[in-house]
Amino acid sequence: MKKFTFKGVLDGFRSSSVQLPQQMRPEQDIQETLKAEHFCVKKINHPRYGSSGFDWDVSIMKLESPLTFNSAVQPIKLAPAGLVVPDGENLVVSGWGTLSSENSEKFTVLPIDEWAKLRDLYKREWPKYILPYNLLQNYISWHSKDEDYVDANVKVICLENDYSDGTFLLLEKSYLFFYTLNESLDRLEKLLDYLDPKKVYRARCVYDKDKEMFKRVCVQKFGMQIYHEHDCVMFFTSKETGVLYEPRPIPKGIQIKQLKPEIVPHIAPIYPLRNEDTASLFERLIKYNYSLGAFDENGELLAFNLQFMSGEVMALQVIGQHKRRKLGSILAERMGKLITRNGTDIFVRVAAENGPALKFSESLGMKNLGKMCHIVTFRHGFPNQPTALAYDPVQKLLAVGDKAGSLRMYPFLNVIQKENQTN
Repeated sequence: MKKFTFKGVLDGFRSSSVQLPQQMRPEQDIQETLKAEHFCVKKINHPRYGSSGFDWDVSIMKLESPLTFNSAVQPIKLAPAGLVVPDGENLVVSGWGTLSSENSEKFTVLPIDEWAKLRDLYKREWPKYILPYNLLQNYISWHSKDEDYVDANVKVICLENDYSDGTFLLLEKSYLFFYTLNESLDRLEKLLDYLDPKKVYRARCVYDKDKEMFKRVCVQKFGMQIYHEHDCVMFFTSKETGVLYEPRPIPKGIQIKQLKPEIVPHIAPIYPLRNEDTASLFERLIKYNYSLGAFDENGELLAFNLQFMSGEVMALQVIGQHKRRKLGSILAERMGKLITRNGTDIFVRVAAENGPALKFSESLGMKNLGKMCHIVTFRHGFPNQPTALAYDPVQKLLAVGDKAGSLRMYPFLNVIQKENQTN
């Protein structure tokens, strides 16, 4: 027997272990086990289960009849009878997680005072690596404005405390960024082992050269699925050029002002690429980065523009009937002017299918830096090709693993106790 440790548990802090055979032979043992029908007579969700999130997405299944043990089907240990566990405090067996053989030491969380050194590696061949440079600078700036938020929500991860080739990934909640200066993607791919297959990731600003590798790791290694993929084109103008550019006049009756967080409930629902995190993301962008809105004389918002975490101008949106008034162009020009006056190059992303916006960027003489994309992953449902089963004959609880190396464990002590109390 070899002991594996779960990476990533439901409460995000504790690790639980489960015994599995070192050499799993799914072909014969699993097929024999699955020949017989095993009916689930009861399924109980965790008390905090909700369809809006994943944090407490765990269930137990009570089988009608026991399984037959073999080399791939082994009993799992539950806590002693009578043990009282505060809700959410102690897991008998964790939920989705990658099985790893004590390899967590290969990942290093980089302290904030190292971020600038990593950032400066990306100055070479400017502006080729403007994405990772601006990204790290953005969070360095955020840390100076709100240290508590960044310390609690942003992680920069590298391999074995070595970022000499620029290989790192950055996580802010569900937002994922990953980059390397190395021509080989081997170290970057190894670094992606840090990810937790039970979570949803919004991979942003993925270089075109890294896209297929990331998708392969997600689908083949982690058993994730790709929920959304969106290609964009990057455009660049140096601050020296941007300072010289004179934006067009503001039409009479229009005011251009910095956005305030109170506007978020009005703009998040109309943003076409919105998701459940859009509102909180917009609040952070307005609070810490540049943003502009076009308002009429009555204070009604007509258009808005935000600056993303990686420094690019994004979320340029003209509202409803106010389109075709050049408000988008006016905002984009003034956002560029605002950025260059503060000593920063202009970096814009445009949806690859947005022909007018592509032509507008080209008409301004901006340099095309190539493609990047955004990818949203999600975990799949119950494994349809199990390679490992574990079963407790007393409680008749089933745990099933899949071919991607993930393992979904259904026993959860609190739920078991609640079931016993109600029966």
